[in-house]
Order: sequence, then C-alpha cells, then structure tokens
Amino acid sequence: MLLTNSPNLSDSVMVSAIENESTLLNAMLRDVLVENPQAAKSDIVQSALDSKTNVMPDYMRNEIDEGRDTIVELEITLSEYAGFKLKEQMAFNSLKRIYRADTNIVDFTDSLLVLYDMMGDLNNKYRKALLYLSNKDTISADSVLSNVLTNFNLSDEQENERQSYADYFAVKKRIIRLGLTSPDSVSISGFNSIYNSGNGIPVVMAEINLEREGLGNIGLPHYQADTSLLKSARVGRDDNAVSIETEGRSFLKLKPNPAGDYFIMEYKLPDSSTNGSISIASVNGINKISIKLKKEKDEIVISTIDLGSGIYIVGLYSGSNLIQSKKLSVIR
Repeated sequence: MLLTNSPNLSDSVMVSAIENESTLLNAMLRDVLVENPQAAKSDIVQSALDSKTNVMPDYMRNEIDEGRDTIVELEITLSEYAGFKLKEQMAFNSLKRIYRADTNIVDFTDSLLVLYDMMGDLNNKYRKALLYLSNKDTISADSVLSNVLTNFNLSDEQENERQSYADYFAVKKRIIRLGLTSPDSVSISGFNSIYNSGNGIPVVMAEINLEREGLGNIGLPHYQADTSLLKSARVGRDDNAVSIETEGRSFLKLKPNPAGDYFIMEYKLPDSSTNGSISIASVNGINKISIKLKKEKDEIVISTIDLGSGIYIVGLYSGSNLIQSKKLSVIR
C-alpha cells in the first residue's frame, strides 16, 4: 500500500511507517522512503529516523538523503498552488486599495464585506468582524465572531487566537458603549493584558492601541528570519563505517529466519570481489532464484511466494566463487 501510493506520501504517513518498527524492517522502510524523495527534505521524517530504536544503517540513510535534490510531482503541484495563492493575495490586496481609494464609491464598506465573504477563509471572517466593529456595529461584529466556532474546525493555536479576538472585541465594545473618545484605565488594562498574554493578530492591534496612548513599545519593526524554507545542513554519513557483522566477517545475514512470505537478506561483499550475486537453491541443489547484486553492501527484501515450504540454501557469490552460504527455512 505504501509503495502503491508513492511518491505522494505525506509526512504523517511516513512518520507512522517509521514508528511501526515491528512491521516495517529497515530495508522495507528504506525502499518506501527512497520512492518518496520529499522524505529527505522533511525535518519531521528525518527526526523520526534519528529516533528509531532499530537504527537504520548509514548507507541506507544516504540512499534516502539522495532525494534532497529530486523534485516530485507533488512538490511541483504544491509550488504551483503556492504561486496561485500568492497571485490571489496580491489581487485581493489590490481590490482593497481600489475600494478604499475610489471616490465614486459612496460607502466602500459594502464592497469590502462582499470581498471578504467571497474569500471566505478564517482571516477574512475576522476582517469582516473588525470592519463591522470599526463602524460601531457591535451586533454584526459579535455575530460574525461567534459563527467562527460553527463554521471552522479550529486548532488549539487558532482557538487561542479566536479567544484573543473575543477579548479585544470586549474592550472595543466597552469603549463604544461608553462613548469614550480615548481608552480609559480599564481599557488600557485590557489592551495590556491582550498584548502580554494574547495570541496572533489581536496582540498587534492591542499594541497599536497602547502606542496611540504613548504606552506602547513598537519603535522600529522587528524582523525574524523565516527559516521554514531553508534546507537543513546534514552531516554526511560514513558508508564505510565498520559494523559488528563486518568485524566478525559475517558477510551474509537472513531475517526473519524462518521466513514467511518474504525475508530480508543483508550482505557485504569483500572489497576485492566483483560481479556479486545471490542464489537460492533447494537442498537438492536445484537453483530457484538468482539475483545480481548492484552494490557492495545492502539489505534486499526477497519474496518467497515462488518457494514452497522447506529448507533452502542461500549463497553469496563473487563471480563463480562462493563467499558464504546460509540455511533458510520457509514456512507457510
């Protein structure tokens, strides 16, 4: 299923596959992630790989990391979508400026309300509520704000921001209700509370109100680098690091053994070997499966569908020379 849906697996699906260590062994997981090059560019996926109990060998991680320079169809589509959203936002901003500047429009409020409704997203609902509030239509402002809970499934962060909007509206409505021309001490206390403990856009609006009263600390704008699009620099892994198997000169390893529908063959050819291959033969010497090896070391998932239940001999060869052989049991 994972390979069938590749290369369009989401980060959450890939992380779930990584965490399911009892089902997906390293070789299987490697095959899935190699087919999804975006895994190499996802810090979430890389962190999940780093946290595996059954540590993935460096050479497998390097195979996955090769996808850093590969752009798949999903990424192209997302890039195009981002471009369309940018153009949409630019057109939206242009319309707002036109409506506000056009002297032929008696009341640009109605035009802006229609524009906000056309956009329909959460931020434009807040813009609509704020527009009502600026015109002292507190009933309509409250109606739009209360409908946010009904019309949107908010995350925890979004809910915190919605609550900050509600707090901000409460302060502004009190100012309107009392007919104040400037915030009194109670209003200033409310703005200060939002500024210090609020979330999202209301914090900025509270700060602006405090600044108008000479109580803010806006000063020069503060800019923080957006690092979300920067590529992480990762240290290259040493493919030639000596493993326990290499130290013990164990060039061939089979798992699980006994095997069911598949087994994983882990091997490492000697440095001087050429034309590596694997043969799987019955105990009577009849060859059942032959595989040419493309790498000096690897883990390969091998299906046993064409093998009946019984004992088989798996041999690792360099040319015609047998390097090592092991017994494999297949059970159904």
